[in-house]
Amino acid sequence: MDMDHIMTWATDVAKGMHYLHMEAPVKVIHRDLKSRNVVIAADGVLKICDFGASRFHNHTTHMSLVGTFPWMAPEVIQSLPVSETCDTYSYGVVLWEMLTREVPFKGLEGLQVAWLVVEKNERLTIPSSCPRSFAELLHQCWEADAKKRPSFKQIISILDSMSNDTNLPDQCNSFLHNKAEWRCEIEATLERLKKLERDLSFKEQELKERERRLKMWEQKLTEQSNTPLLLPLAARMSEESYFESKTEESNSAEMSCQITAASNGEGHGMTPSLQAMMLMGFGDIFSMNKAGAVLHSGMQINMQAKQNSSKTTSKRKGKKVNLALGFSDFDLSEGDDADDDGDEEDNDMDNSE
Repeated sequence: MDMDHIMTWATDVAKGMHYLHMEAPVKVIHRDLKSRNVVIAADGVLKICDFGASRFHNHTTHMSLVGTFPWMAPEVIQSLPVSETCDTYSYGVVLWEMLTREVPFKGLEGLQVAWLVVEKNERLTIPSSCPRSFAELLHQCWEADAKKRPSFKQIISILDSMSNDTNLPDQCNSFLHNKAEWRCEIEATLERLKKLERDLSFKEQELKERERRLKMWEQKLTEQSNTPLLLPLAARMSEESYFESKTEESNSAEMSCQITAASNGEGHGMTPSLQAMMLMGFGDIFSMNKAGAVLHSGMQINMQAKQNSSKTTSKRKGKKVNLALGFSDFDLSEGDDADDDGDEEDNDMDNSE
């Protein structure tokens, strides 16, 4: 294939799809446009066939999952409402096949391709040496937003403009003849996508295993709820000894002094004399002037000191028993503290006076 073949065939397919979308008595969305559904007529013109997946646009736009994954638009894979531009996406894949002569997403399963296109937003690799006008057209056809994709009327106009580009034939033929140089880019992308697919498969296996375990647990729970008294019961017991000692000590002191005086004078003179004695202090009491207003006939001093000391020692020892009960796959653990008779020993010591 050369530049002329590609431009002619790309235009034939675009015109056929434009007829289905805009010129047919009833607008038709093909939904399964791919290279296998494009045939060459006797006059060399390409024709579109196999309308088994097609739907009339005025009947419904919400369609079931049909078609072949490498050519399917993301919204078709997800069974979302579709428009004519879902065929635009498929057309871009057919054009990529013409340019590269490669199988789209070679070596990957259909569901793997669907996951990559929808979840990872992956697209077919456009080699770096691909002519810019073709690369831009492919990017437009593969837009994730269906509204941003060109209609086939616009595609036909783009192809006409490319036909008038005098530099494009040399660029395109050079690209086609140097496939060995850019094929490695496609292969590298395929290897990267396969690694992503392997990671996905591993995650799927983990999810399946987790789901299987959950179902087993649910089944066991159901069986246990139906026959709770017949469940096997297992018990494990462990024992720990402990010893605690606590000592408390307190000290207190108290001192009191009592002075009693007797006089042979009149009562009204006692108060000033006692006040004087308190001010003079105990050392000067006996040197007071005996010619004072009050004569003392006697004095008694009573001093008392008291000291209290208390010391308390408590000891506690016992055993801690841990009991674990289990049935089936579920464990019920319970820890109990079983104290032996604790030995408490109190020693009180009081010192007074």
